[in-house]
Amino acid sequence: MREKLAKLYGNSMRFRTVVDVFGIKPGRVDVLGRPVKTILLKDVAVTQTGEVMTDHIWFTVGDNSEFQHREAGDIDEFDGRVSDYKKGYR
Repeated sequence: MREKLAKLYGNSMRFRTVVDVFGIKPGRVDVLGRPVKTILLKDVAVTQTGEVMTDHIWFTVGDNSEFQHREAGDIDEFDGRVSDYKKGYR
């Protein structure tokens, strides 16, 4: 886990970020057989303090995700809970 985020483990808070790019998980499909969409967020900061907690992080974009209709360069805020992050495919 990223060091700054590790200190917030288990906490729910509001984050501000910049949408960078969308992608797909190679070779992965959802239950309907569609490619699994991903999003790269950069400069993820705690909204309250403005402190950048990580320079980037990838997320899976589900059908109900608030990021589904965003575009690269959009600045957005979201509520999240800090939990384990394992790099790579499992």
